[in-house]
Amino acid sequence: MPSRGWGHPGNFARIIVLSFSLSPLQTLYSELYSLDASIGILGWDRQVLMPAGGADSRANTLASLVRMRHEKFTSSQLWDLTQQQISAAENEAERNAATHLLSDIAREKKIPVSLVERRSHATSAAYTAWQQARIDRNFALVIPHYETLVELSQEMAEAIGGSDEPYDALLDRYEPGATTADLDQMFGAILEPLISLRSKKLSEEPPALSNRLDRDWEQSKLRDFAESMTRQIGFDYQRGRLDIGPSAFCSSTDRFDVRMTTRHSTHIKGILSSSLHEMGHGLYEQNIRPELAGTPLGHGISLAVHESQSRLWENIIGRHPAFWDFFFPQLATYVDVSEFDAHSFSRAFGAITQNPIRVGSDEVSYNLHIFVRYQLERQLITGSLAARDLEEAWNDAYLRVLGIKVADVNLGVLQDVHWSRGSFGYFPTYAMGNILGGQIWRQLHREIPVAECLMSGNFGPVLDWLTQHIYSDGRTLSSRQLMENVAGSYLDPQPWLDYVHHRYEVWS
Repeated sequence: MPSRGWGHPGNFARIIVLSFSLSPLQTLYSELYSLDASIGILGWDRQVLMPAGGADSRANTLASLVRMRHEKFTSSQLWDLTQQQISAAENEAERNAATHLLSDIAREKKIPVSLVERRSHATSAAYTAWQQARIDRNFALVIPHYETLVELSQEMAEAIGGSDEPYDALLDRYEPGATTADLDQMFGAILEPLISLRSKKLSEEPPALSNRLDRDWEQSKLRDFAESMTRQIGFDYQRGRLDIGPSAFCSSTDRFDVRMTTRHSTHIKGILSSSLHEMGHGLYEQNIRPELAGTPLGHGISLAVHESQSRLWENIIGRHPAFWDFFFPQLATYVDVSEFDAHSFSRAFGAITQNPIRVGSDEVSYNLHIFVRYQLERQLITGSLAARDLEEAWNDAYLRVLGIKVADVNLGVLQDVHWSRGSFGYFPTYAMGNILGGQIWRQLHREIPVAECLMSGNFGPVLDWLTQHIYSDGRTLSSRQLMENVAGSYLDPQPWLDYVHHRYEVWS
């Protein structure tokens, strides 16, 4: 998952110093950018390097910084200067930058600073409780924290307003303009075909196929291979890094500092898939045009578009047979995969399974995992589900939707970090990203001989195409405008459904 201003827990809007000729704003923007970058780096450090004993001190520091930033960002001074810049802009780029900023300010002005500060403290405490709950395998430890975060999210949705459906306000923070109606239409189009295909393939494919990749792998060697793999694809380690942490995420201050983490797992996909996923986020950030760095246009458009890239690289490209034709011989120099060849490894890597873990699931099952989370958190926000009943509701939904009986709370309701961060409204963007990724893949595949590029390890044409069509322009377009330009429509499930059918009926 990406960890940026518009998606990071405790951050609400991206504050970026403008390199366009906005001299009246320069000092104020510089201060805001420094605060935003500091919050992001301290958040990364909390999850990767910070000693456990520093949790309370770090929580207080982050809460103070978040309050200071929110007060500066919603100040009348910034509002007035930004409006003046829109009127005085000398070109479209300056006007777009200031307009984006004014829109962000308008949204944040609706949120009281007391709510921002309380939420920062609450997410810090909840994250620590979530870590301990996983150690103790005890959901009860997070219940009071989840209750608080649900209440704060309800309060935020009410403050933002704009819809009779409170969940819309939370979703809009991650995918501007998206609504629950969009989600219901999307899931309505894909659920039946996915459940049907999944049932068919599970009856045909022996579960032992994927299980052969679940063993006591040497994690450091897999991490080293993941770094080599992502470097060859095009991730620039002069402007980025890869660490192993408790959960996988990608954090960036700008295109010059992009930090990825991957996660421990007994299944080989744990490190390899999550590294490709976070690399997709990282490639997006690193390949935005340099002149947009430090401006409101200098990051990805939205979470759904960002997830389209993480899911595209992780799954459509990273599970393509030609991808492993190239990388499997290299993997074999790091760990023992002698019982496989490239073809059997690729089949096992992408096999449909009854995996209760979202991040370890196959492409067909993944959106069903997201559907469960969407339904549960929407019920939490509307008040029809209490946080204390979440574990039972989770287990019931998994049995009903995926036919999986959850045997361990760490394989169930405690598997994701998102709710401990108060990130209600985030999960659906993963499924939206799959759909957008399918649309992008269809167009990419029409214009670039992708299989030949992957088989030869020539990733340049693929990365160049994505940079030209998706990455380079940052936030200069809305997600809907971008997708209409690239694929002719926004959130059309059919190309992704066509891809999945081809993936499991032709490639397998």
